[in-house]
Parts: sequence; structure tokens; C-alpha cells
Amino acid sequence: MLGVGLVVALAWVLLASPYLRIERVIVRGAEAVPVNSVVLAADVEFGTPLALIRPADLIERVSTLDRVGEVQIVRGWPKELVIEIKERNPIAVTVIAGQVLLVDDQGVAYAGKITGAALPRVQALDDRARKAAVAVTSKLPDWLQVDVAQTRASTPDDVTLVMRDGSEIVWGAPERADEKVDVLRVLLRLPSPIYDVSAPDVPTIRNTAHVPAPTS
Repeated sequence: MLGVGLVVALAWVLLASPYLRIERVIVRGAEAVPVNSVVLAADVEFGTPLALIRPADLIERVSTLDRVGEVQIVRGWPKELVIEIKERNPIAVTVIAGQVLLVDDQGVAYAGKITGAALPRVQALDDRARKAAVAVTSKLPDWLQVDVAQTRASTPDDVTLVMRDGSEIVWGAPERADEKVDVLRVLLRLPSPIYDVSAPDVPTIRNTAHVPAPTS
């Protein structure tokens, strides 16, 4: 009987007691995202017992905000609910259906205000291809990045750099970036409309006979 009584008492404390109900919602990690937007998206009813909160539901609702990348829900006993968010960090821009969108490091495109320095432009068929394009762009050295007009990707293994002078660099997959940069630095000494470093061991110049990269 004592055990049953403890269970009943505990259930009352968690579900019926006025001392363990939500009186305050705290948002952490919000900078570009307005705190009020997070609170409204969470749609938490004040006075709800903390024990009845379903974190998965709140995470789903808050994650609908464009600039929110990750969400964590913490019960701040006795009366606080904490929503911790990690905002998406824009590292590129893309154009989809005529709309300019920001792109984060996972290749996710989302609406947002473009501020600060100009971001590189990427174009891809889907998030996976866009993620690869962003991965390539983020690893380019400054001397190469300044001449890139656009990074294009049809698949994660088919990334191409479109240069400001109209030439193209077939990069392939994001892997072996350092090797590709080293090979390309030498290969660019040869004038060509298309350079292919997707296989850095065998670099080529497209639309001509295979030309090995010069060694000096």
C-alpha cells in the first residue's frame, strides 16, 4: 500500500501540482531568429505540467522556422521550459524558382536576409548535390575562390566550378581537395576552356587530347 501511495503522490506532484507547471519559456541560441518567432512556433500553453510536454512535437514545430537547424528541448524544473536552437550558418546562395536563397553547410536552401560580404553562388539539383557543391566551395583557396562565378553540381560526385572568364573546372567529388588544388595550380598554366581534376592522378584538358599536368 505504501508503494501505491508513493506512486499516486508522485503522479499528483508531476501532473496536478501547481508547482511544476510551465510559467516561463526560455530561448537560447537565437541571434538572427527572433525569440518571439521561436516561442510562437513552439506553441506552448502556459500552465501545462512540465511532465506532459512532448519534446518531439516542439522540436518538429520549431524546426519549421527557416533559419533553425537544430532544436533541443530541456525541462527547467520546476517551472521553466528551455528551447535551445542552433541557427543555420549561411555559407553560399542559390537561386530556386527565381528566388535567391541562403545555403547552409549541409546544402539546405532556406529563405533569409543576405547581409555582410557577398556569398559564393551554388546551383544544384537537390540537397545532396548542393551539400557537395558547398563542401567544395568552402575548401577552395582564396586565389581560386575569387575567380569562381558559380559552383554547379548535378550529383554529389559531379561538382564543376564555373570561372569568371567562362572556363570550367570539373572537380568531381569533394574528396582529395588539397591534391586537386595542387594539380590545378599547375594545370592552369595551359590555356583551355575546360580543366578536369576530378581524378587528380590523371588531370586532363577537355575537348583535346589528354595532356598530363606539367611538373615544373
